[in-house]
Amino acid sequence: MKHLRTAVFLAAFLCAALRCAPAAEAVTGADRLETLNRLSEIIALHALDSESEWPLGDALAALIDENPALFDKLVAAMYEDLDEYSHYLTREEFERQYPTGQPFVGVGIQVDAARGPGLYIDMVRADGPAAEAGLRAADHIVRIDGVDVSLFPWQAAAELLRGEEGTPVTLGVRRADETEERAFTVVRAALQASNVSYTDLGDGVGYFSISGFGTLEDFASFTATYRRIPYEGIRSVIIDLRDNGGGDTEVMYNMLNAMIPTQGEILFAVEGKNRLPELFTSTGAGQWTPNRVVVLVNEFTASAAEIFAGSLQDLELATLVGARTYGKGRGQYVFNLRDDSVAIVTALRALLPKRMAYDGEGVAPDIPVPGRQCRPYEETFAPLSADAAVLPTARSARVLGVEQRLALLGFFHGTPDETFDDYTRWALGLFQKQHRLTALSYAGVDTLRALLTETERQLERGRPFDAPYEEALELARAAAEKPLVAPLPPLWPGESDN
Repeated sequence: MKHLRTAVFLAAFLCAALRCAPAAEAVTGADRLETLNRLSEIIALHALDSESEWPLGDALAALIDENPALFDKLVAAMYEDLDEYSHYLTREEFERQYPTGQPFVGVGIQVDAARGPGLYIDMVRADGPAAEAGLRAADHIVRIDGVDVSLFPWQAAAELLRGEEGTPVTLGVRRADETEERAFTVVRAALQASNVSYTDLGDGVGYFSISGFGTLEDFASFTATYRRIPYEGIRSVIIDLRDNGGGDTEVMYNMLNAMIPTQGEILFAVEGKNRLPELFTSTGAGQWTPNRVVVLVNEFTASAAEIFAGSLQDLELATLVGARTYGKGRGQYVFNLRDDSVAIVTALRALLPKRMAYDGEGVAPDIPVPGRQCRPYEETFAPLSADAAVLPTARSARVLGVEQRLALLGFFHGTPDETFDDYTRWALGLFQKQHRLTALSYAGVDTLRALLTETERQLERGRPFDAPYEEALELARAAAEKPLVAPLPPLWPGESDN
């Protein structure tokens, strides 16, 4: 009985002890990872049968071979705490999300789609064959390789410009204030798609649109044009960065630096997790100073575009017009990995000269102007009814009414008149096709009814009005009324001021 009582006592004691002892702490994932790392070291250093230098890595590779979905889970876990700009992408995903401009064959002009028939040149690329041949903005191309395109819609005329790289095309051009047609021979060339376009707005104002900072082609196009335009009478500049999502910081820096006439100005800085801030300063490459620089920005101006605009604003070299920018003051490193995939990791923070960090806040414009506005139409139209067709042989006020309404809706880019010609027929065909009407060579009753209905709808909506652009243009024109304050740079060898 004594032994039995002792056994019962010990059992009770052990039960009490177990109840009173603190519970063992749960093993965490971090603990297990440390165990795996240590186990890998032990096997690599001491196991006679192991030839692996990293058993843990080899084990992971074997598990991923057996279960490929495990790889995706591991990547997702590593990226889980990172920001929205960090991504792991396959090569195909990367090229789809971050496309680069592909070369194309052309003559290096941008066509003014609002004017026609024929081709009116809106912009000539400084690095293209058209510029080398002597073509200018506002030139009217009326003949292509002997074909009279003076009555062609611009889309049809532009087709004749296309051809093989290295082949010549002869252009007949009418230049403003000249009665004689000029002939230019241009050799088609491979050109890199550019994010930069330029237009002379008249009255001493030049307009740049920069949709992104992509390659050195963007830098070359911008700087060559920016350097040339003061000799063409430009005294004020508008730079449109609206909807510019950024791009290559080095390209942006070089374009910005080309506008700064003084040396040693801090343009911006970038800092990282384990690096000191890197300063980007001006080198004095800016060759001339406009009377005024106006930069257009909106809520989609982001990243490198914000640095460009914010730096000019902080240095008091530009007036910003529009809406507060997006607020992406972070930069990413792009790493090409062994399997041709791509790791994108946010690693940099951008700092501006005065306001420093702007991430999450954006850059405020000097002159806030809402972007989406409409104005009432003030046009008057010739009378038009749908009670009878308008035929191609007609010459009447009804033809004028048709062309006026097609012009309002964006199908007719010439000057409306009372003559039903090939251009009228072409514009009607576009309208009929878009509205799924029977394609006719004249304006039938159904076409006229649809034309009148769409015109009324457009009149109710009002004319789209780019208020920020108009504000920028007014500021630039006022400043351009005065002569250039700063002297022009000396011409480079081979350049001409004519």
